[in-house]
Amino acid sequence: MYKIFNRFDGKLICEVDGDSLRNADLSRADLSNADLRHADLSRADLSNAKLCNANLSFANLNYANLCNADLRDANLRNADLSSANLRDADLCHAKLSNANLSDADLSRADLSNANLRSAKLNNADLSDADLSDADLHNADLSNAKLSNAKQRVKRIEGTCHQITAIHDYVQIGCLRKKLAVWLRHYKDIGQEQNYTEAEITEYHAHLLHIQRSLEIEKTKEIS
Repeated sequence: MYKIFNRFDGKLICEVDGDSLRNADLSRADLSNADLRHADLSRADLSNAKLCNANLSFANLNYANLCNADLRDANLRNADLSSANLRDADLCHAKLSNANLSDADLSRADLSNANLRSAKLNNADLSDADLSDADLHNADLSNAKLSNAKQRVKRIEGTCHQITAIHDYVQIGCLRKKLAVWLRHYKDIGQEQNYTEAEITEYHAHLLHIQRSLEIEKTKEIS
């Protein structure tokens, strides 16, 4: 029997048959404030479950079904959510720094004010997701779907590599640096990557466009 306890007062929340939560049916379960650190929830059904304020740090949620789950303020730091179904999930104010969300379905998810620092979001589906005021510093959004997402992410298709700008961090291909670093060293980096002079000039123009866009956004915020 697997026992789940309250992370704050230590009281028993529920018991689940078996010695792990792998493949467990926890749909619609109320697991608010649960202590699920390092838990193996891979392929578990957590659809429509309440997990607000739960501690899921370092948990394995690979291929888990979290569709329409309530994960407000949940701690998901360093959790493995790769290929998880988080469609329509509420992740408002969730802590997702260093989490692996690669190939996850986050379409229509609420990620407003979420901490996604250094999270892996490569190949994730973020279409129609709300990323307003989310912290995406150093997050990997390579090949992520961002159609109709509410966010401050800019994507430009360059001749050689795709450019993804998240606040003042810019990723070109596999290289991710602050915009100021790119603007200072774009020529040297371009030559190291075997870009032609024309391609270096093109990418410099893209970087200047991103810089102007950020300046406009800051002006709007002040006004």
